[in-house]
Amino acid sequence: QAGDTGQMSPLSEAVTTVVEETAEPIEMKTIEPPEDGWTIEQLNEFVYINNQKITNPLRLSFLENMFEIEEITYLDSLKSASAVANIDDKYVFSVSFHYDLENKINKESSVKNIVFSSALNQSEINNTYLVSINGVGLNTHYDDMIERLGYPTEINDSMMSYVIDNQKLNFRLNNEKYIDFITLSWEE
Repeated sequence: QAGDTGQMSPLSEAVTTVVEETAEPIEMKTIEPPEDGWTIEQLNEFVYINNQKITNPLRLSFLENMFEIEEITYLDSLKSASAVANIDDKYVFSVSFHYDLENKINKESSVKNIVFSSALNQSEINNTYLVSINGVGLNTHYDDMIERLGYPTEINDSMMSYVIDNQKLNFRLNNEKYIDFITLSWEE
């Protein structure tokens, strides 16, 4: 037996190898939701995209360090530019930027909103690690969301929203109450 010889059985060795090869290190910080509600400053300390703590304000330069920003479309009437974020030509999420009509977008352009979808992410990035808001991301269960973020400020059918100052977080739940869609929005 494995216990008698000090060696692992072939099955134990195979399971250990798989766990070591697939485990992704996470160093994302989380805290208990503040009793008096979140402030933008507090919440932004616990927002991560692809295991990287976001900058505030979130800018194109931050996203370009990890993703290819492509298919930029300018919507002059909305002073917004939409784009997709890819890795190795595989869709990860969609994003839009604030811009002024003269300068279009550049590295300093701030993000207007980002849309993450567990069904649309085609990259190798696991949905669980793609976006995290105080430990809440794609595939997080509703009960865990409430535990980590508190109760939403707005509820509309399957869409749960947290409105904090000029930022809005939307979480859509599937039929099993797991998050399958996240939108982060910032007003200028």
